[in-house]
Amino acid sequence: MRPILLVMASTLPQDTGVHTVVTTRHDVRVSENTFQFAWFRPSPGTDAVEPLPLARSRWREDQMHGVAVSGLLARALERAVAAAGRIELVPARYHVDLFRPALMVPTTAEATVVREGPRLMLLDAVVRQEGEAVARAGATFLQPSTDPAGEVWTSDAERPVPPLDLLPPEGGAARPVLRQCRALVGLLRRAPERRAARHLADRRADRAR
Repeated sequence: MRPILLVMASTLPQDTGVHTVVTTRHDVRVSENTFQFAWFRPSPGTDAVEPLPLARSRWREDQMHGVAVSGLLARALERAVAAAGRIELVPARYHVDLFRPALMVPTTAEATVVREGPRLMLLDAVVRQEGEAVARAGATFLQPSTDPAGEVWTSDAERPVPPLDLLPPEGGAARPVLRQCRALVGLLRRAPERRAARHLADRRADRAR
């Protein structure tokens, strides 16, 4: 079961005992205790969200930490994918640029589709505060596929074992580490050549049959 990332919670009347927590994947209904573990809540009458105490950075009281900002960007990206009706796509690449401090003030996040194809979507997202961009993200969503038929070739050759003469004599002083490393490097360098030669010999034997 995939963990749920609590990005935003919406406040409801206290007598309901229930809050709706907006996650990066879908909406779920949880108990009111979950509200304290969310990073944001909607700002009434606007498209902005208000950071909750859990989003506060430990470095400064007036700033948000990067995990909360990244979660807000991811939420905007996945909502844009869902709005395009491409819920079958899965995220394959995601990167974030935090180029300005994000303050504990009302914040907006928006995502735009850069390119959409039959099997992929490229998107950009921006987090803004007071009209100024403070962070951005890019993501690639791909259509899941199955593994191709066949087997990947792997060698059954064992890794080379260092010769026993590299061990120090019993009760004697050990050889310098640098000397031992050089010997091991030499063995490892020759290992691919031996594996390739063995592979060619196996192919020739198969053809001869």
